[in-house]
Amino acid sequence: MTTSLAEPQPRDISIEHQPSGHFVIRNCAGAPQIECADFEEALHRAGRFAAREQVQLWYVDADGSQRHLADVFSLRRLWNEYIDLPGLHLTFGQVRRLMAVDDETCASVLDSLIELKFLTRAADGTYARSGDRHTTVAALRMKKAGHTAH
Repeated sequence: MTTSLAEPQPRDISIEHQPSGHFVIRNCAGAPQIECADFEEALHRAGRFAAREQVQLWYVDADGSQRHLADVFSLRRLWNEYIDLPGLHLTFGQVRRLMAVDDETCASVLDSLIELKFLTRAADGTYARSGDRHTTVAALRMKKAGHTAH
């Protein structure tokens, strides 16, 4: 029997973005259980629990819209790549190769990170951290070595 991912099941886990900016982890059929200061902490905690219990993980935005979070480990890995390398801009193909996943998983992970407003997609097709698009930092250039007379 296949479980539909159109709606969360009672045993599934959700990460809910609160109007306060915090995130709450809860069982989809129960009351909020854990409050986290940021999404990264919530994803880490909820992802581990969902993997251990073999249930699905969902994200509920502050406006109440919900989204299934695909491959949590790929989501966390890509999140960490963008955290560790500020200014990183990758195409869809580069992300897919970096994570070594199929097109569907890659698209789902990128869509989730865009919906979470962590990534943006530029007109040139590259994905970057949302805040990185608003800053311009000149590229570092090496000076040409010159000969000096001694």
